[in-house]
Amino acid sequence: MTKKKVLYGIVLLSGALAILAWIAFSGHHAGGESIRTFRSGSISIESPWAPELPPVSVNGAVFMTIVNEGERQDRLIRATGAISSKVEMHDHIKDETGMLSMRKVQSIELSPGERVNLEPGGLHVMLMGLERPLEKGMEFKLQLEFASGTSLEIDVPVGRLQDEGHTHSRH
Repeated sequence: MTKKKVLYGIVLLSGALAILAWIAFSGHHAGGESIRTFRSGSISIESPWAPELPPVSVNGAVFMTIVNEGERQDRLIRATGAISSKVEMHDHIKDETGMLSMRKVQSIELSPGERVNLEPGGLHVMLMGLERPLEKGMEFKLQLEFASGTSLEIDVPVGRLQDEGHTHSRH
């Protein structure tokens, strides 16, 4: 009986590992969404996206993961795009009461081998003065420039924001 339990456990564990390996290497998020990667030199951008916003919103945000696969420090120094009149890099800071507020940052530092997540409530690319509403299903281009001279044009799909409490419509 004990050998059967051990064998059964091994079979279950093997199956679970096979499923996890398939998810990890299939190029898809758990939600079924394709992982998009844009690469130039030692910099890659993974899974860029912007949240859908109400039509009255004048500002939006872009989130992604930036990976520095090189051996030297780099930094994102500029972002531009035709979707808005101004594009800036922002971060959230907490004051002594715990209240979050946004502030413009001049660059986003990337240490060698580092993955920097731009996400709701943290670092992000801010789109100010949107030329048109960000609607689910649309896509727009964004140009990213790095101190090393690397430049990447990425396609940014618009989707639903998982954290409903976080919007940029009044920023």
